[in-house]
Amino acid sequence: MISDLAFLLIGTLFYILFFYSFLLKNKTPFFITCLFLIIAHDFIFINLSFFASKTTTYILKAWQEYLFLFLLLIFLYNKNKIQKQVFSIFIIIIFLSIYGFFISILTSQDLLNTILSWRSYLLPIMIPCLLYINNGFKNVSIKTLITTLSVVLFVLIIYAKYQTFLFDMSGGQNLTFLKGDFRANARRAMSGSLWFYDFFGDDHLIPRWFNMIRDNKLRATSIFVSPIIFAQFLGVLGSIFLAYYHRGIKKRKYLILIIVLIALYGVLLSQVRAGFVYFAITFLAIYVFKKFKQNYILLVLVPLTFVFITFFGLIFFKLGDSSSVGRLNQYVDLINNFKIFGYGLGARRAIVYYDSLIISTMMAFGVFSFLYFKVHFTLLKSIFKIEKSQVRGDSINFLGLGLLGSFSAFIYFIFFHYSIGSTPLRFLYFVAFYFMYKIYEDDS
Repeated sequence: MISDLAFLLIGTLFYILFFYSFLLKNKTPFFITCLFLIIAHDFIFINLSFFASKTTTYILKAWQEYLFLFLLLIFLYNKNKIQKQVFSIFIIIIFLSIYGFFISILTSQDLLNTILSWRSYLLPIMIPCLLYINNGFKNVSIKTLITTLSVVLFVLIIYAKYQTFLFDMSGGQNLTFLKGDFRANARRAMSGSLWFYDFFGDDHLIPRWFNMIRDNKLRATSIFVSPIIFAQFLGVLGSIFLAYYHRGIKKRKYLILIIVLIALYGVLLSQVRAGFVYFAITFLAIYVFKKFKQNYILLVLVPLTFVFITFFGLIFFKLGDSSSVGRLNQYVDLINNFKIFGYGLGARRAIVYYDSLIISTMMAFGVFSFLYFKVHFTLLKSIFKIEKSQVRGDSINFLGLGLLGSFSAFIYFIFFHYSIGSTPLRFLYFVAFYFMYKIYEDDS
């Protein structure tokens, strides 16, 4: 009880300072805190749950909801003007929120699941959108972003390497599937190296040991709860630094190249094959943009080509493991169980039921799911137009190039991974709106 009260007092003070930092002329402290909360959300609040009660943890982890209400009140009070493309995104998110709740109520979905689903689908887009509208990125330099991301990358890789060291020290490298006391040995190795093991427990992780172990090596997660999330986040960081390498000052290129290679090393530690595909698509998307600047559709065709190759390999050659091949059945399920008006945000089919953002979204919103995808293409098209017309130096435009690569790569990922509400996607939205605001700020 005393510890819960202490956590609540500390948390309240933190949020007061957090919201106050938004009111400052220079938004840098607010910006860095936002980045910290987005990237380390799971790490912070899962660890908090080990010491605080469930109620206290729920109260403190709702920072996104608090920030949303805070920004909405400021928006309603100030009545700021909104640019056309941002306004269209804002209206779509409001419509999908109302529609998703309406269908969930009609189909008697659980209210808590509906709120949590909305929190994953729509809140990660709404918050940076409101930050843009309310000048939440004002006076935040690109140097601040790059310096912060460089530090974040090094911390993530060091911790991931530490995880693999702990796994080997716990005897993980000697594991043999279904030989000896495999369950006990796997538990000892994973619990000693995965910081979230006790949170999910034996019954969840042991049956899914292959998600964390491959070829007697740990699939590192760093501060995230999944090697896939870790690899995707490194993909976004890698996209930004790869673009920085392409458009950076010559004397910095070797340093930036080292940073890109460090990100690739992190993907190697995660042992996520799709992570290397992410880098490949990003590289090709950047190349295509630099070679052909006339149509952003080319940036869509690059990942769709990879999607076609993947489906072709899965169908005709059974490439990949059983998990990869099993994804085909989920698309058959989409055809058999699709509803025109969807199942609603709170439906089980909309929440971590399928290994695909596309399938999950179509199950949630039905025919209106095209609006959800339209938001992403609006961001992609807006950034493309900005980059196409840029004549400024390397101080900002490289970021747009990196975002084009990331959005292009995510088009591939949404076919085969449930990325809704994940840290990489929330981070990508945040940086995308930051970039658009900086261009608007520079032009004003």
